[in-house]
Order: sequence, then C-alpha cells, then structure tokens
Amino acid sequence: MARHDALTGLANRQFLREAFERLLDESQGKATTAILNLDLDGFKAVNDAYGHPAGDLLLRRVAERLRACANENDVVARLGGDEFVVLRADLHNEEEAISLAKSIIDLVGAPYDLDGTHADVGVSVGLAFAPKDGRSADELIKAADIALYRAKANGRGTYRQFAPGMDAHLRAKQEMKIELRRALERGELELFYQPLINLGTKQITTCEALVRWRHPDKGLISPVEFIPIAEETGLIIPLGEWTLGEACREAAKWPPHISVAVNLSPLQFRNRKLAALVADSLREAGLDASRLQLEITESVLLDESDNNLHLLQEIRQVGAKIAMDDFGTGYSSLSCQGRGRYLTKFRNNHHCGGRGDTDPTSRRQRRRVR
Repeated sequence: MARHDALTGLANRQFLREAFERLLDESQGKATTAILNLDLDGFKAVNDAYGHPAGDLLLRRVAERLRACANENDVVARLGGDEFVVLRADLHNEEEAISLAKSIIDLVGAPYDLDGTHADVGVSVGLAFAPKDGRSADELIKAADIALYRAKANGRGTYRQFAPGMDAHLRAKQEMKIELRRALERGELELFYQPLINLGTKQITTCEALVRWRHPDKGLISPVEFIPIAEETGLIIPLGEWTLGEACREAAKWPPHISVAVNLSPLQFRNRKLAALVADSLREAGLDASRLQLEITESVLLDESDNNLHLLQEIRQVGAKIAMDDFGTGYSSLSCQGRGRYLTKFRNNHHCGGRGDTDPTSRRQRRRVR
C-alpha cells in the first residue's frame, strides 16, 4: 500500500524510485532507460463539469490504457493528480521510447465513456533518458518534466525529448520572480497613463493607469512578461495595492473632470478587504470616489461563489465606478450560453453604458457598469 496509488492501483513515486535504482544497479549504468512523464490535457475541465467521481473514473480508465500500452517489464506510475510516468528499461534505441510516446498519445487521447458521460482529454509527454539526462530517478523525472512543459507550451497533445538548455526559459522565469519581488521593494515600477478622449468635445475624460517595470539593466519590461508571474506568485496583491494608491495620488493632481482607470486582477478579489483598500486609497489621496474607475474581467462576475459580487457591491457603495474589460469576447460572447446568473444579477441593479479603447497593444472593448 505504501508503494502503490490507492485510486488507480499503479505504482507511486516511491515504487518508481526503487525500481529505477534497481534497474540502474543491474545494468551498472550502461543500458539506456527512458522515463516518459505524462500530463492529461483537459482533465480539470472534465473534473469541474462532471464532478470528482467522474474525474476519478477517468483517471482509472487512463491507467488501464497506459497498462495496455506498456509491456510487462515497464513500470507505470501515478505521481499525483493527472500526472503519470512510464519507466522503460533496456532500450535498444531512443526511437523505441518515442514510438511508445506516440502510442500513448493516440490511445489515451481517444474519447472516453464514463458511465454514460462522454469525455475528451488529450495527453502531453516529456521524455528523458538515463544515463545521459540523469543518473537518479528524481533527476530523470525533473528532466522529463521540463520536456513535458515544452510539449504543453507547443500546443499539447504531443511529445518532446529533453535537451540541454531546454530549461533556460524556466530558469529565466524563476529569476524574474526573484527580481520582481525586489522591484517592488526598490521602487522600480512606474505608471504610464493612456488618455481616453471624448471625440465630441475633444477633451480627455479618463486616463488609464498602465504599470511598467523599469529594470536597471533590461530597461522597460512589458506587463505581458511580469503580470502573469506576479499573479502566479501572489505578488499581484502588493503590486495591485501600490498601483491603486499611486494612481489615486496622481489623479488628485489632475483637473476635476478627468478620471483615472485602474485594472484589478481577479486574484485581488480573494482579499475580502478590497473595498476597504479602495476607500483608504481614495481618502489618503484626497480623490473623489466618482473619479476612480476600476476595470475587471468577466471571470470576476462569473466566479462560482457570491464573494466577488458582494465585493463589487461594496466597491459601488464606496462610490467608485466599475468597468468590464473584454466584454463580449469571453463568457458573455454570443457563442457562449449559460453561467451568466452573476452577470445578470449584477447588471439588473446597475445601468450599463459603453466605451472603446485605442490601446494599440490590446484592442479591447468594454461595457461600463455604472
């Protein structure tokens, strides 16, 4: 029981590590061994749509198909979640492992019947070979995982073989995480303001705050590069607080007819004190609440709980305006039906108007919720 996965009956990480070390000892490190790291594409969607029982059944069916692909000497393991590993020893050549990867992609990626529920998932595969890519199970799994990451980045439903330098992107990403934290401490972030102009009066009505990172060595870094990392690491919370406070302080210096627009990340809505933060930023800056416009994405309104809706209502009570980014391109598009009760519930209480955006880096359409 300590060496097998309770759900699928496959080997677990401990069994896999012991099997690899045994094979390595038997071959004295001379034979080629391959590890195929597998990750299901679309498993979360099945789990969310049909529930955990269907997700568990799908994992068991995947395990059955992997056993069918493997030979009697292979070790098939589940490391957790929807991550699986196949260990094949005594390879004649690397093409044998590549052929196995292709077979797994075809067989595991075929449609599933989960007791009457139809499900489609794909699979991505990362390959690594011992002894050239590692001499321990953990080293080899890490190399295969890096190759898997590249396979998923290249469109999924495919395989990639580990190569030296393949993890350069991951190392750069890790370095950026560290540098971004320091950037917040050192004051390297700046706000640029994009004016929105009323074409009838030719007057500026609003300026949207756009955060940029002025790196001491790399110069200006686009938010496309660092905002996803900030969200992944949780740094989006302090970054968002700084952006809101700085934008309010700057807008307080402008003529009273010009408002400021600030983007909110969906992750900021996990802070139950978000409305209080908005109120504090306005009070400290001496900015009238009606001159602050907070821009959200549709996912904020379509969250499974009512928490986001309550936060939005609290923000409206503060007096700030709320605008929706990318309206009509996601859940609210005409091609998407259902899951609109939160959007409808909120819009029923507030008049909706609209405006456009001329940002050349992201041609967005918004619907303002007044």
